[in-house]
Amino acid sequence: MRTSASPSDGTATDVGRRVLEEMDRQCIRQTTVAVRLGISQQAVSRRIRGVVPFNVSELEEIGRLLGVPAAQFLSPSLSPVA
Repeated sequence: MRTSASPSDGTATDVGRRVLEEMDRQCIRQTTVAVRLGISQQAVSRRIRGVVPFNVSELEEIGRLLGVPAAQFLSPSLSPVA
């Protein structure tokens, strides 16, 4: 069982939240992302929740799937204006 948070936990959670927000905005399901990344839906869920951080290639592939720059997921200031 994990008892302490690492400094990167907040970043992984923030990135996952931004990915999920864009997925929701475009009505893209976790299973669609999982197929595109070649991982399970459960693995996508763990990444979105920040349990496991996304790697750069995963964020680039998600960006291609969603038609947005991968950098959007890394910084709130790069998010598109609605």
